[in-house]
Formats: sequence, C-alpha cells, structure tokens
Amino acid sequence: MKNKELVEIFAYSMQVAKTGNLMTDGYKLWSYGALIAVKVPGGVYLNAHKYSQTTSRHQNLVRQYCNVVAEFEYEVEMVQAYHELSTI
Repeated sequence: MKNKELVEIFAYSMQVAKTGNLMTDGYKLWSYGALIAVKVPGGVYLNAHKYSQTTSRHQNLVRQYCNVVAEFEYEVEMVQAYHELSTI
C-alpha cells in the first residue's frame, strides 16, 4: 500500500492501516510515531509542525485528501483542541 492510499483510507473510512512509516487507527494518523492528524466533526485537525521531509509529505497528503478544518503548530495544541471539542 502506498502512503497516498493510506491517507485516502484515513479520510474516507474508519479502517486500520499501516505502511512503513505511516499508520492510522481509523481516527488518528501518525507519521514516524508523531500524531499528525485527528478526525473531528466536519474534517480533521492537522499538526503542521515541521518534522522531516517525509513527514511534511505526509502532512501535504492530508491537506490534499482530507478536509482540514484547523492546523496547529504543535501536536500538544492539536490534542488539547481535540479534547476540548470532545467535552462539549
């Protein structure tokens, strides 16, 4: 499976999938262990922190295939916003 296909799976289903350095549990997406996206109502939150060239490619795939409703500079900010959203 290619990374593009995995991001499409993340965007359009709730399936678990994994490539070499990219994985999803259906709700969250990790690149090299860094949480880069989480599903929220209406789209996804994106962790836009700069990691590596490869992770940047993964983040750009999320921008291309998912409805990014908010981008965060750091993973912790994204997780906090996600938790605040889920307590409403």
